[in-house]
Amino acid sequence: MDDSIFKGFREINRQHFHQIWKKAQKGELQTLTEEEQRIGKIMLDHSDEYFNQFEFADVLADHQYDPETETNPFLHVAIHAVAEKQVQDRDPIEAFQFYNAMLHNKCSRHDAIHLLGDILIRFTHYVLKENKPFPLNRYCKTLKELKSRKPEKIPQLLEDIEFYEEQQEYGKSGSNPKIERFLAQLKRKHPHLRAYEEDDLDWWEDGMTMLELGDLKGAEKKFEQLILAEPEHHDGYEGLAMVYQRKGKKEEALLLIEHALTLAKGFFEDGTLDQEILDEMEEKKQKIFKMK
Repeated sequence: MDDSIFKGFREINRQHFHQIWKKAQKGELQTLTEEEQRIGKIMLDHSDEYFNQFEFADVLADHQYDPETETNPFLHVAIHAVAEKQVQDRDPIEAFQFYNAMLHNKCSRHDAIHLLGDILIRFTHYVLKENKPFPLNRYCKTLKELKSRKPEKIPQLLEDIEFYEEQQEYGKSGSNPKIERFLAQLKRKHPHLRAYEEDDLDWWEDGMTMLELGDLKGAEKKFEQLILAEPEHHDGYEGLAMVYQRKGKKEEALLLIEHALTLAKGFFEDGTLDQEILDEMEEKKQKIFKMK
């Protein structure tokens, strides 16, 4: 593509934004399509920040924003709209789970959508820079790990994310025959649970509370359910390993904590997990290993 094609795209795109903006200002959103209504509402929400850009979008259609020094308000709105739709449609489900996790961590709805949008922007820049298809599996994996992190730490973790060519389908890597047999047993025990489709936001905390109160049966069930809901995340395996440790089941506990470490190291290599968490898990493994 040459520069004239890019210029034409910018003019059409921003003229469309300008038309939506004018309709939104007049309170005529009901005359627009569902997606245009979404964009119009977002533009109104951001009018304090970007009023002039929205007001003169048609006049400034050829302006190129420098990503190093300027925020592109139209890209910002577009990403915001995509993030809202992912949450609304629960597609992918990891986006909906991440959003709920941020609300649980005292984020406002607006801030939670912005955090999801920040993640989307990182992936979008990668796609545009490398001319690659959107790495959906990698995106979902990142959301799964970041949903358990504190909101204020997410921007820094995003800086450390490394992109790579995916060689295997999400959820199919690093299989362990013993773990596969263990998962098959859990599926027979809890046949109603579906991977990546459960509202499992509080299951880790619930399980840990039960464990601290000495309710080993309740904790065991909760961590089993978490494993089935999030089979590629380390939390469930780590929690159940601690239950088995309390029960004196060294072999089972060691199998699960080692698998938890394997999964956690994958997230660490991707830049979404801190070294301190790996160190804590390694300490737990050593304590289990020393059991008689």
